[in-house]
Amino acid sequence: ENHYSDGLIQFSALVSDAEDEAEELIVTWTSSVDGELSLDNSINSSGEISDYTYLTEGNHAIELRVEDTTGKFSTEEVVIQVGGENSEPTCAFTAPIDGDAFVIGESILFSGIAEDDDISNNDLMVDVSSNLDGVFQNLSPFSDGTFSFAVNSLSSGTHTITLTVTDEVGADCSTGLLLAVGNPPTATIDEPLDGMIYAVGDTVTFRGSVADSEDQANQIAVVWNSDIEGELQSGNANSQGVSQFTRSDLVAGVHSISFSATDTTGLVSDDLISFRVNTLPMVDSVSLSPDPAYSNTNLSASATTSDADGQNVTATYAWYEDGTLTSFTGTTINDTELDVGETWTVRVTPNDGFQDGNYVEQSITISNTDPTITTASISPNSNINANSLLTCSATGNDIDDGAITPIYTWTSSGGATNTGATWQLSPSMVSGSETITCTATVTDNNNATVSSNTSVTVDNTPPTSTGITISPNSGVVTGTALTCSAGFNDLEDGALTPTYAWTVGGNSVSNSTTYTVNANDTNVGDSVVCTASVTDSDGNTVTDTATVTVDNSNPTINNVSITNSDNADYNTSTYTCAATVTDIDDNSSTTYTWSMGGTGIGNGTNTLDAATEALLPGDAVMCTVDVTDGDDGSTSSQSSSVTLANRAPTTPTVVVTWSGSGNTPVAG
Repeated sequence: ENHYSDGLIQFSALVSDAEDEAEELIVTWTSSVDGELSLDNSINSSGEISDYTYLTEGNHAIELRVEDTTGKFSTEEVVIQVGGENSEPTCAFTAPIDGDAFVIGESILFSGIAEDDDISNNDLMVDVSSNLDGVFQNLSPFSDGTFSFAVNSLSSGTHTITLTVTDEVGADCSTGLLLAVGNPPTATIDEPLDGMIYAVGDTVTFRGSVADSEDQANQIAVVWNSDIEGELQSGNANSQGVSQFTRSDLVAGVHSISFSATDTTGLVSDDLISFRVNTLPMVDSVSLSPDPAYSNTNLSASATTSDADGQNVTATYAWYEDGTLTSFTGTTINDTELDVGETWTVRVTPNDGFQDGNYVEQSITISNTDPTITTASISPNSNINANSLLTCSATGNDIDDGAITPIYTWTSSGGATNTGATWQLSPSMVSGSETITCTATVTDNNNATVSSNTSVTVDNTPPTSTGITISPNSGVVTGTALTCSAGFNDLEDGALTPTYAWTVGGNSVSNSTTYTVNANDTNVGDSVVCTASVTDSDGNTVTDTATVTVDNSNPTINNVSITNSDNADYNTSTYTCAATVTDIDDNSSTTYTWSMGGTGIGNGTNTLDAATEALLPGDAVMCTVDVTDGDDGSTSSQSSSVTLANRAPTTPTVVVTWSGSGNTPVAG
């Protein structure tokens, strides 16, 4: 037991004596420190004595002396330690917090600290009591001074909870707190619904309902909180237990919303939801291609999107044809769906996985495709004259309308016109050197027109021959006088007067209307050609020819004669045969043949040396002249003859010469 200098120390004893009554005994208390102690030493009939006093700090040897009526005494000692002044214990609740409220039956954790400077903490006595339920817990703290326990039996109401800590000498510490035990209110979030999604700027309605079994609805305090925005609103519910307000300024994000209700006892109930405030995705751009669009090309849409919250954005496509929604939802419309004049609109709607953003539209009208036409052509395209029949041709086509038949128009540089695929020219319409143009035009169903033209040039119409003759045209021989006659007409110039040229073997022999066949120019069988030429006013030259053949003329022989060198026809004379041979073709050969009595003599020339022949006077020597036509090989002959005359004899002269050795002469 601990004793303190500021604390009363109890002195008690039981005394007795065999002879004396207890009340007759004399009791004395002394301290080795403080001396005799002033105590009430009265002894009751049971021999008990008890009183209190203070001792100074120190180790005291306490002696009790009991003396009887005869003076005999007895003592007993005890040694005690008296400390300095006693330190009161300290105490405090650490849980619950003053003012906390709990639901009936809820386990309430009480914890605290009880400490003492003089004794061990676990020597302290802890009592916890309620003004409503009395002491509901006794315990000793742990050596570190802490203690804790749980209670779920507190009655309904507002409790004043007292913590009392007492040390071994009865010094105590007390503290208290208030707590409420009861039924909590109910709190329900009616709006918004859990998981809702709103766009930034949307008006969000907050509506909550509360109720309490003890309090009026309008006594219940409510608080709305967002984990992003903080407190949204606070106050009391209305008499119907409703708390309602709106906000349109919530920032983007997932908001965790708590709605708490606190009744007058401090009991709290809450409800939790979460919803998303979403920044709507955006379509930044939409384009249609190709632009312009035609009915023969697929129409494609492309879009760019973005999202301020960084969400992945998908885009959906809706297509409208002339304002009417179609079933197409892709990015491309096939060209088979497109017709000229239709207006196609694509509506692109972005979605970030939570909400659709505002759609963006782009429209385009299907343009007409101009028709096409092949290059026009004119047939014939050369050697065209004023009487030609011209045909123009081209092929038209249109992607939208298919094949298109061209319309043809004709013009000439001289001013004449025509329509249709053909044009029959005539000299009354056109003349040489004019340009003829054909224009082929096609027009589609949308009045788009395309043309192609081509041109040809009308050639000058050359003059034409009405005929050419040579007179005479047979029996033509050397010396024949020929006359050439020709006629020419020209579409543009009328009758034309020709010029004439005579040629033989390509060589010019005359340039007049007549020509006399000349052996110097021609041979038998040659063709004598008369060429008649005219040139029209455009310089076009036309010729026509006629031909006759030079026939053969047989050669003639006249005046065959034989002359001699001696003026007499002797067998020693030299004879010359002569004849007049005529061949107007100048193509004959003459041969001379000498004969006597049918026997040929001489050397085949027109002379004969009779002395070399064995001829005698009286012989008849004949010269035959043969003329062979070199053109047809025919031969003509004519002869003449002379008779050799006899001459008177003459005396011969004899000459003797020596032709050998010796002296024998030889007569010769």
